[in-house]
Amino acid sequence: MTLRSAICILSMVVVATSCISHHTSVVVDTPPHSWHEPMELAYHNEDTLRVRDFRIVTYYSAEAPDSAKFEVVTVSPDGFKATDTVICWFPHQKAGRNYFERQTTFRTEAVLRCKGTYNVTFTPTDTLNGVWAVGLNTTF
Repeated sequence: MTLRSAICILSMVVVATSCISHHTSVVVDTPPHSWHEPMELAYHNEDTLRVRDFRIVTYYSAEAPDSAKFEVVTVSPDGFKATDTVICWFPHQKAGRNYFERQTTFRTEAVLRCKGTYNVTFTPTDTLNGVWAVGLNTTF
């Protein structure tokens, strides 16, 4: 193998591995015909240094409204509580499908400062029909 070939192969390996991102998803089922109560999920964290992007992921049917507003309450393992309001849009673009998936950016470049379980509660501000599940998708 020549030096030029080795450099080319090494460059391809570096580029290929830099494009790989890791995903973690935690999702909870919701009552699809009348969701109005809080739904809680647990996100377990062991890494206090990694930078992550969090997206709210929703699975919904054609019965869902065009958008929904959620109150998102996050409680860290040490008891810190953060409350946010997030609007999720539900486009209905492909006729004939039974369900759709939508991801809405929630936090970017976040670092979780505590090890342990973060409890995240999603509460719609209005009663929702057609939303089957809600959760978090993490990219790091």
